[in-house]
Amino acid sequence: MTLQLQPSSKRTTLVRQLGLCALGLAGTFAAVADASAVVINRVASISVPNDTDGIYLNLVTGVSNSNAGLVPGYDINPYSTGTSLAFYFGGTGAPNFGVGSPAYTDLTVGSVVSAASVFQQSAQTVASTAFQSAGNHILGLSFLNEATGVTNYGYLRLNVSGTAGFPVTITGWSYENMGAAITVAVVPE
Repeated sequence: MTLQLQPSSKRTTLVRQLGLCALGLAGTFAAVADASAVVINRVASISVPNDTDGIYLNLVTGVSNSNAGLVPGYDINPYSTGTSLAFYFGGTGAPNFGVGSPAYTDLTVGSVVSAASVFQQSAQTVASTAFQSAGNHILGLSFLNEATGVTNYGYLRLNVSGTAGFPVTITGWSYENMGAAITVAVVPE
């Protein structure tokens, strides 16, 4: 003997309601994914050693160290050439760049960093001339965000308290995490 269950109107109504809830949740998750683009602001105090190793920095994780092997996916490496500050945009397979050509540009509040910016990867000292005087400096950059696989645009804030770029401290950085343009803003509190 085979028993066949006929759907009751209560069960049919419940199935319809669950289906509508699933659709509603899917719409909510889609809206959340679209709304996940944010500007990441990090305040830091990372001294850059005045040597050829300098400091390796992963902008997404915030990990920094003078040993590149201890900073997986590092995005930028400020270091000393022996005579002055220079920047290396490296990392494993990362298309990272600094804003400016033929030298990196010291940006001001209101500057925009985007796909339309002029970028370069030069590690030459002359490329870093604008960052070798005492004061606060802003270096625009692009880097591959290993968490999203998207090229992000941002900027690094530096404080130089001597000549030739040293001593130098990274005081923070900001980037837009989904690949959109970012406008240099006043240092966050």
